[in-house]
Amino acid sequence: MKNSNQIVASAPAGELVSTADRAALSQRASSRNCTVYLIAEASTETDSGLCRVKNISDHGMMVITGLDAAIGGRISITLSDSIALAAEIMWSEDGRVGLRFMEPIDSLDLLQSLADKGRSGKNRPPRLSVGLLGTAATEAGLQPIRTLDISQHGMKISHGGGLRTGVRVKVTLENGLEQRGVVKWSNDRVAGLRFNEPIPHTMLDSVADLTAISATIGPDEAFPEATAGDEAEITAPD
Repeated sequence: MKNSNQIVASAPAGELVSTADRAALSQRASSRNCTVYLIAEASTETDSGLCRVKNISDHGMMVITGLDAAIGGRISITLSDSIALAAEIMWSEDGRVGLRFMEPIDSLDLLQSLADKGRSGKNRPPRLSVGLLGTAATEAGLQPIRTLDISQHGMKISHGGGLRTGVRVKVTLENGLEQRGVVKWSNDRVAGLRFNEPIPHTMLDSVADLTAISATIGPDEAFPEATAGDEAEITAPD
């Protein structure tokens, strides 16, 4: 059973801040530390990936990450399209990493802002830019694809054409990842897919590991690059 102070990512947006933490709003104690369960993007100078935020205060946070975390190094934690926090790595042990923010924040206001974004439906899940090759299987057959970005809930791909909105698809990437889903939007040769089941964040904890693949599925010219006019969003699943 979860502690009453715990904030769970799957909870309704209005419950992102716990009752106990709401009571602390009036105190504004600089030492406050909120237990959370948030998925964010972590970026270092050499790699990026998804991480799990375990707790946060005005001065720092603790995350679980698969990135190499050298003590004294710098890291950026992106919580939403508009919230990115720069921090220094203070300690690291078995994937748990303690961070100190370069500038103090108001942690409860930040969590409330994330809750408001979630309630409005404007908070997209964190995504990673990758260029993995793969195939998309539909009732019409098999065609090559290239991933443009990927999140736990979906991906944006370039393809050879024929992927229409509403089409069910099975994607197989060159690193062995297989996911079933549906085409949520399609614009010329770029499409957004939503997975039937989310990918565990631990499978996306390092872009370097995700893309360390030597297999080739098709020639590069079979995978058109996205252009500025192709930018469209994959929204979080309902």
